[in-house]
Amino acid sequence: MISDRIGLMATGLVMAALSGLLVAQEPSGAKEKATEKKVESKSSDDPVPPPPPPPSASKKPTTTKVAPSKSQPAAVALPNAASAQAALVTIQTALGQNSEWDGIQITSVRYENDQDQLLLVAEGRLSEGRLRSKAGKVCESAMQELFASANGVIPVPKLDQLKVIRPAPREAATIFDEGLTHYRKGNYEAASREITRAIVENPFNLGYKYWLVVVEVAAGHDDQARRLLRPLILRRTQAKSAKQTDEYTEVQRRLESVQGAIRQKMNRLEEELLRESVAK
Repeated sequence: MISDRIGLMATGLVMAALSGLLVAQEPSGAKEKATEKKVESKSSDDPVPPPPPPPSASKKPTTTKVAPSKSQPAAVALPNAASAQAALVTIQTALGQNSEWDGIQITSVRYENDQDQLLLVAEGRLSEGRLRSKAGKVCESAMQELFASANGVIPVPKLDQLKVIRPAPREAATIFDEGLTHYRKGNYEAASREITRAIVENPFNLGYKYWLVVVEVAAGHDDQARRLLRPLILRRTQAKSAKQTDEYTEVQRRLESVQGAIRQKMNRLEEELLRESVAK
């Protein structure tokens, strides 16, 4: 009997344990069913909240360095071709009236713009390198005369293109004789070209310069003849030595072969320029 009771008690304990285990598992299943029902109860049209932004790391704001803007210099307007020609005439006149500057030959000028600087680029020849500084002063004076009154930018002379070439008197004499041959034949254009070449090779011969005036007068180029003769007249009126006076006398002797209408026109032109020089 006692053993039967013990067996029944053991069996009861086992059944109780199994019953407790089933009871403990029911809430978990019920919870899952409740969650499913809650999800099903939400409408498909309900807005879905966006996910929270990820935590941003605190960084020190970076500042971009901006280079200071450099203001570009305004380009200086180049003077026109007429201004360049006026500068050339002014420079040649200044050089031609001084015998000490015969070794400076400036045959052409042009303007160039170097950033914010206006340049006067001169081309030609120098008989000696030491004359470059003198040529620069003459050009500077001409620029002051032409541009200062207009209150504009005064060009800076650039003379590095003036080549130093020694005079060649013998070669010049040969070229001059060829020019005279053309003149006597009435080929004034060829005569002007050759006598100009002779002056380039020997700028110290005053007679060549006067003969070039004669050729231009014969060709009817009155303005060109006046431009070439003006510095020679100023040179004569400013003569400070007997040597310069004798030089002009020798030129006149060589021009005795020029007669007729050409000689008369030469004389009138000289008188006009002499009066102008005295008036100044």
